[in-house]
Amino acid sequence: RANLLLAPMDLGALTEEVVRDMGALADVRGVRLEASTAPAMVNSDTARLRQLLMILLDNALKYAAPGGLVTVRCAAAHGHADLAVADDGAGISPEDQKHIFDRFYRSDSERTRSKGGTGLGLAIGKWIAEAHGGRITVESAPGRGTTFRVRLPAK
Repeated sequence: RANLLLAPMDLGALTEEVVRDMGALADVRGVRLEASTAPAMVNSDTARLRQLLMILLDNALKYAAPGGLVTVRCAAAHGHADLAVADDGAGISPEDQKHIFDRFYRSDSERTRSKGGTGLGLAIGKWIAEAHGGRITVESAPGRGTTFRVRLPAK
């Protein structure tokens, strides 16, 4: 499994920790950051899952509406740990959604050009989720915000 150091850990506790760590960035960007977590045990590489959470939170904070809201939810459900990171920003077009997990893909919209980045974050996030036997999906509509969902096998 791709050089992962797997051990049992609580994704809910890690999510709370990363949300706390990202609070200052949310304040700087003028975005409210709210979390709702419950214990969700997974067999994982903690450093890699922290990286995945930071990628998703950084993107959500970057693309949230000015003065907007980013919500993070983590819970155990039906043999899985489910994580959702949602923003209330401009959303992602259906065409761009087909490619956002591709390496170096960046939408050509003004929205993404002005935000910077390399186009690697979501590709890395997808690799981390899949290396843990999980998956990552996106739900978005222009003008309605974006939600990234990660589902990992429960421990």
